[in-house]
Amino acid sequence: MEKISLNQKDNYHGNFGEVLRSSSNFYYRHDEKFRTTLSFFNYWHFKNDNSVTLVANIRRMDGTLLRRERLKFEQGEVINYRPSVNTPFEGSVEIESFSLQNLRIPYSAVMAFYETEKSIVQVHSYSRVYSLHEVEDKKILTHGRESCWTIYDNLNIRSFGVFHNGFTRQQSQVISLTVTRLSDGKKISAKQELFELQPYQTVKIYPADIIPNLSEFLRGEAGNVSINFEVSNGFTRMLVGNEVLNESEFYATHSNFNYSQISTDSLERGIAYMKIPSLEQDVTVLIYPDMDPGSYKATTDDKIISFKTGDFAHINLSSNLIETVKFEKNDGRLPSRIVTALTGQQKNHILPWECSLGVFHNERPAKRYFWGPYMSSSSAASTLVLTPYEEIYGAISSQDTLTINLYSSAKRGSLTTKILTLPIIEQNGILKLDDLFPNLKEFLDNDYGYYSIYSTYGGLLTYTAIQKPNGAFTIEHSF
Repeated sequence: MEKISLNQKDNYHGNFGEVLRSSSNFYYRHDEKFRTTLSFFNYWHFKNDNSVTLVANIRRMDGTLLRRERLKFEQGEVINYRPSVNTPFEGSVEIESFSLQNLRIPYSAVMAFYETEKSIVQVHSYSRVYSLHEVEDKKILTHGRESCWTIYDNLNIRSFGVFHNGFTRQQSQVISLTVTRLSDGKKISAKQELFELQPYQTVKIYPADIIPNLSEFLRGEAGNVSINFEVSNGFTRMLVGNEVLNESEFYATHSNFNYSQISTDSLERGIAYMKIPSLEQDVTVLIYPDMDPGSYKATTDDKIISFKTGDFAHINLSSNLIETVKFEKNDGRLPSRIVTALTGQQKNHILPWECSLGVFHNERPAKRYFWGPYMSSSSAASTLVLTPYEEIYGAISSQDTLTINLYSSAKRGSLTTKILTLPIIEQNGILKLDDLFPNLKEFLDNDYGYYSIYSTYGGLLTYTAIQKPNGAFTIEHSF
């Protein structure tokens, strides 16, 4: 197969053609130990003045349709979707949106929340089923060359990966996995026969079933998995993570492309940045090993990390302030995509949390409207954390403002306020909407809500951090 090439400018500028249907496909599980919520707000209306028809497709793991439901924003501007299914259930839910106007992006912006006794995870849309016109136009990617999958297999922990087939059969195949050990970059590989995939089938694989003695190889360290597979008429992004064998903890994020096998465009100005939000806890920046071939360095205020393609690099930070990691390439032009992650460990928890991220550079257009989930109840509390990319977009002025709206699944309308940006950044970017809206808990009615922010400054990235009373923690960036 010839090397696949991607251009990030197509994503930045929405070069997806006439998009009248969007899709997001998620792993879904519901039983006594596990709960899934698919959550989204009516951004189509508030961002683009667009009306959509929403359809949820609930399917079993083998792809057979359990039922199809039409969803409406009836009680509020947020939908927290938990389909009624026979317990226990494991399968997928696809959220489709349809419109008579161009939706611009073929993904539906949906967040999945996965909850167990001692964990909570938020993961944004990762997979989708292609539309027929995309197939006809040959604007699809079905060759799974995925990486950026952190594993911790030992006697108590099992790693997993989930991918979804599209709307036609995929013939049987041989999939291949490579695991890279964090400390020394040593690798181990294996292959396995995979059965024919039925339309819409969901596949959940466990690396320990494919690679003998995986726990012994990892030696109690983290590892990175890269995997090659094929699907038919579905996007190849995966849900990847780790679970404790007694099912008390489950943490996941999404995979990303293996950029040692898939090429991307490069930057004229060879510098990119990653801003580390202030989380008031120690964090580790992971730099995944499968990047554009070459030699690199990452620089912080007091560290220089040198690495090359194939190295699983990491930077340990005490994230009490907003920190900056600068990326450069030593032997050529810096690629536009370098995949990174933030990870940390909560006290009295077995599994680390992880949030898949990337880098920003001066070819990324300014972004002024963004949105994400927010929860405030006796069972979970949220914090927004703002990070400014002033190296790219210039300094925030004393006149820059944030117009904040909060939306509920239980009530129409929104809570609204307007504040200055700079004082928030001077407080390490930490913003608690509970302090701005005294009746917030009542407004959200003990369920997930959504905030939207219009920023006059175009260089912000916002995160939602959610923590439960037992210490379970999750963080995800905004849409």
